Amino acid sequence: MVKEVSQRLSKAKAIILTSYKGLTNQDIAELRGKLKTITSNYLIVKNSIARLALGLKEFKEIEALIDGPIGIVHNGKDPCQVSRILVEFSRSHEALIIKGGLLDNTSLTKQDIIVLASLPPREVLLTKIAVGLNSPIVRLVNVLQANIRNLVSVLDLVRKKKENEG
Repeated sequence: MVKEVSQRLSKAKAIILTSYKGLTNQDIAELRGKLKTITSNYLIVKNSIARLALGLKEFKEIEALIDGPIGIVHNGKDPCQVSRILVEFSRSHEALIIKGGLLDNTSLTKQDIIVLASLPPREVLLTKIAVGLNSPIVRLVNVLQANIRNLVSVLDLVRKKKENEG
């Protein structure tokens, strides 16, 4: 069992620990369904198995969170989406308590996970970066075209003046 859980968690980019005490089987199934849409899983394991599978020797603060009924969410792609789903679910189901987690071997507190949930989606962030990188180029093109526009405007005024005169 430890080997199977550790294999699943070794591929995860983000691991978030929750307490599910008070959730019904239907609530857990609903949470799992939401997480599956973003290729994440919700594992319920014994504490001893969780400790061994996570190998938390260097993360004592995370190891301390493993007490009572523990659920582990793991995801290999976007930790912000996972955080968003968990935070939204915990608002509608007060029994789900987000305890903390790991992101690329960095420990996360509950507050860190809430901050991750508040970040815009990846596509929005990439768009903002692209716009930011594109902005200086657009300004340069406008500056370079300004002289040509001004010349065309002056030539057009000269043409109109000559038409009026003659």
